[in-house]
Amino acid sequence: MTLGNSSVLAEFSIGRAVSDAISLTRNVIYPALNIALPFSVLTEVFSWLVQNSFDTGRSLASATLWLDVVLGIVVATVITGAGYALLMCLIVVDREGARATVSEAIHRARPFIAPAIGLGILSALGVYSAMILLVIPGLYLNGVWFVNTPALVNEKIGILDAFARSADLTRGHRWPILGLVTALFVATYGLSYAGHSIVPTIANALSIGQWTTALYYGVDTLTDAVFMIVNAGLAMSVYFSLRDDKEGPSGAQVSDIFA
Repeated sequence: MTLGNSSVLAEFSIGRAVSDAISLTRNVIYPALNIALPFSVLTEVFSWLVQNSFDTGRSLASATLWLDVVLGIVVATVITGAGYALLMCLIVVDREGARATVSEAIHRARPFIAPAIGLGILSALGVYSAMILLVIPGLYLNGVWFVNTPALVNEKIGILDAFARSADLTRGHRWPILGLVTALFVATYGLSYAGHSIVPTIANALSIGQWTTALYYGVDTLTDAVFMIVNAGLAMSVYFSLRDDKEGPSGAQVSDIFA
């Protein structure tokens, strides 16, 4: 079923997508945390390494400094790409009515981990390159490519096809989607800031001042994990909503792709 653009705009709802995302993530919250937390720990480790590169006193003109920074970004992108593939496959398992477990998510995600990592690296390169030139185009690409990983996982398509599929599905809704992603970033950093603000109080109350830095990283790890889970749920929810609105509920069911 093909719908005109005005029909799509009337039917697609960010509010509905958010509501669906809450349901998707609530159903799998415990195994999702078991997936997201280890990936968040790895991300924080490499974040610390990048920060340490700047703290070594090397000049900003140092080639090795920027090599460390780029390597840190690439490694972080690899980690998050794999994490998102696992989380999205976990959601697929739950939607099928099967028992959503970490082991099942790993089993389902195996064919998609490498492509999801490649997708994440190319997306990061595109967004960062656009933001170096102009901020707005870089932000806009986040809206264009928001559902590329869900398309990859749900439709078993290639990396370039996933970019094209996401661009097609998000057409007409990119700014609202970008607003949603921006709100999520702001909420996440707000949560992290709130956590950081109470860390000194907790450390002093428990007389563990020597662990203050570790507590800061603990807060960041937890907020990163929450962000990964919520972002994966939102991306999947928006994908399903856009696909159903553009193609109708008679389209291929998610469970068919693993048959």
